[in-house]
This record gives sequence, C-alpha cells and structure tokens, in this order.
Amino acid sequence: MQPPDSPDPGTQSACFRCMGSLDRSVTKSKFFALVLLVNGLILAGGYYYFMRFYKATPVVAAPATNDALAAAAERPPKVIISNAPPVVIYQTNQFNWRQVESKDYRTYIANLRGIGCPEATIKDIILTDLMKLFAERRGQFYQNGREFKFWETSEKRSLNARQLEEREKQLSKIDKELPSVLRELLGINYEREINKYFVDNHEDERRLSFVSEDKRTKLLALREDVEKLKEHLYDQAQNGQPIDPEQLKKIQEHRQQVLAQILTPEERVEYELRTSDTAERLRSQLVGFKPTEQEFRDIYNLWQAHDEKFALVSPDDENALKAKEQDQQRIEQEIKNKLAPDRVVDYDRTRSQDYQKLCFFAERYELPPTTVQALSEIKQIAENARQGLLAERTMGDAERQAGLKAIQEETQRAIRQNLGEKLYPAYARNAGNWVDALGTAAVSP
Repeated sequence: MQPPDSPDPGTQSACFRCMGSLDRSVTKSKFFALVLLVNGLILAGGYYYFMRFYKATPVVAAPATNDALAAAAERPPKVIISNAPPVVIYQTNQFNWRQVESKDYRTYIANLRGIGCPEATIKDIILTDLMKLFAERRGQFYQNGREFKFWETSEKRSLNARQLEEREKQLSKIDKELPSVLRELLGINYEREINKYFVDNHEDERRLSFVSEDKRTKLLALREDVEKLKEHLYDQAQNGQPIDPEQLKKIQEHRQQVLAQILTPEERVEYELRTSDTAERLRSQLVGFKPTEQEFRDIYNLWQAHDEKFALVSPDDENALKAKEQDQQRIEQEIKNKLAPDRVVDYDRTRSQDYQKLCFFAERYELPPTTVQALSEIKQIAENARQGLLAERTMGDAERQAGLKAIQEETQRAIRQNLGEKLYPAYARNAGNWVDALGTAAVSP
C-alpha cells in the first residue's frame, strides 16, 4: 500500500514518457538559446527594479535623541530674509585675445581696460611689448647687412666707420624716444620703472612711510605728472626752443596746489625733507658731517628758501647771479653761527672730496671714527710737507723729487699701519688717489 501523498505509478510513467518526447523534439542548440534568453530577461528585470528602488528610497537621517528633539521644539523656526537680488549668470561668447590686440597702443590699452584688466598688468604687457619692439629697432644697427657666411672672419662682419656713426645717431634717437613713449602711454618714468626689474628696494614706500597708502599713491601720481610736464619743456629745448620760465613756474605752482590738497602743512614739511631737490643735494654735500635731525632741518630751511627764490634765475642776468652768490655766502655764515666750534670744523671738512671718499670707504668697511680721524690727519700732514718742499727754492729738481718720493713712501707706510696690508689696496683704489699725487711735482688737486 502506498502513502497517500505518493504519486500514482501510472502518472509517473506518463510524465517520463512526455519528457522523453520533449527531449526528442528540442535540439541542443535551441535549448541553450532558450536558457540564455531567460537569464537575460531575469537580469533586465532585476536592473529595472533596482534603479526604481534606488531613486525612490529617501535618505534616512539618524534618529534624534530625546534631548535634541526637546531643544528643537523649544527653538522657534529660523526665518532668513535676504534683500540681495538674485544672481544672474550671463554666458558670453568665447574670449579671443585678437579681440583686444591692436596695432595702435592707445587702442590696445583702452581695450585692456575695457575688459577689466588691472592697471599693473596693463603696464607689464605694454612695457614688455615696447621693450621688444625697441630692441628690434636697436638690433638692426648692430649688423652690417652682410649675409652670414661661416667661412668669413670677424672683420668682415664688423661695422665700418660710416655705419658706426649712423648707429650712434640712431641709438641716441631711440633712447630718447622710448622714455617719451612710455610717459605718454602709461605715465611712468622709464629709468625708475626699468630699475624695478633689477633692484626694487621699495624706496618710495620707505621715504613716504609717514603717510597713509592712499596719500602715498596720490603723491606718486603727482610726481609722475610733474615729471611729464617738465620733460615736455625739456624736449622742446632740445629742439632749439628756449625753456619758458613762466611755464616752469606754472608747473611748480600746480605741484604746490596739489600737495596742499593731499597733505596737511606738517606732512608737507616732512614730504619736502624726504623728496625735494634741496634735501637730496644736502644729503650728498654733507657726507662726513653726520648732522643730527635738528641740524639738518636748520640747514635745509636756509637752503630751501634760497633755492625757491633763485630757481628761475636766467644765466644771462648778471645782477640776479650776483645776488644769488651773496645769498649763498650769507647762508654759509649763518650755518656756522648756529653750529658749535667743533661742528664748524666737521662742516668745513665736507668741502673736500677726498674726505667724502674716506667717509664712504669707512662706512663700507665699518671702520671706527678714530681710524677716519687718523687717516684724515695723515693726509693733512703729508700735503703740508709736500707744499713746504715745493715752496723750497734752494733745492734742486732731483733733490726735490727724492724728497717728494720719501713723503709718499712714509705716507703709505702710515696708512698701512692704520688699515693693515689686507685693506690698504682697497683704500688705494677707492679713497687713496691723493697718495699718488704726493710723489709728483704737479700741483695737487
């Protein structure tokens, strides 16, 4: 007896017979094709279901704690109100540099400014372009026009006298033209700008550190403006036209008016002490004097008034030149009246170029003041001895020459003793030219 759930033997026999019939009717290739099709449908259905589920599933945040929920319930909702206009983004055509470039530099600069190019970048672009242009113009005068042939020796490629003369003429013209072009196009000083590409020690910032950056910018712009106006007058003078004193006076008045708008009266005084021609001249003339701040201010005030008074004196006006000389003598005497006796001696020493060279030498090699004083005294003793020997009329030429040679050798020995053998050659090159004159009968400079 069979279990109730067992299939009937007759039924199993019928199934087996049916499967046997299927195996006989379906070939092996069709069977494999059917399997692949079914698997493909299964994969497609799975992918479709996965994508629908992934897009529809929200991101579920971590459950909040009870404390966080309580704090959120107590806080009122934060409402953000903004009056800012909506940001609108404009899509423009693709930029091309040819839209900006122009053969006319004025148009080129205007185009650069039109696209918002910073002034500093405009200056760099135009300056570089102009330097290349003028370099090409200079270059054509450094070759004689012969085709290069590797077998020709150097004299064949050198310039002849006519070409050299023409080159100097053209280079002089170019060197005058470039600063004028830069001044006109960019309003900059050629030499000052070029120096920045070699040594930029921020001299303007250091000199004008007593004013704000805004005032410093305005002062530098005024300087460029005044220089441009003066250069225009000087260019006319080079073309044969005399410089008009009234025009120079107007430029100076313009400068003073703008300065009054930029600076306070106290700042103007400090500005002139740092930048005026008078102050610059005094810083050169007073080398070795080592003035205090107050001494420099006193001396500057005297000379500044003098320079302003006689700034536009004509070289043909004899009366004005005489008055100028008398005023200079008055100032010198007034300066000495203000100084202590020992400072008067120091002040008079600055008249000697040899003493100024010695002071520069001492600063360079960090020599103490006692060494400077000793070398100065050695020079004075040696020159007095030389003058006495030259004034001796009873001495023959050979004997006098031997005496001068002895003075020179003794002076060199004394200087070496103070400086040392290692430093003496540097002194001889930079500040010791006067020693060579001791051994000659020529008049010392």
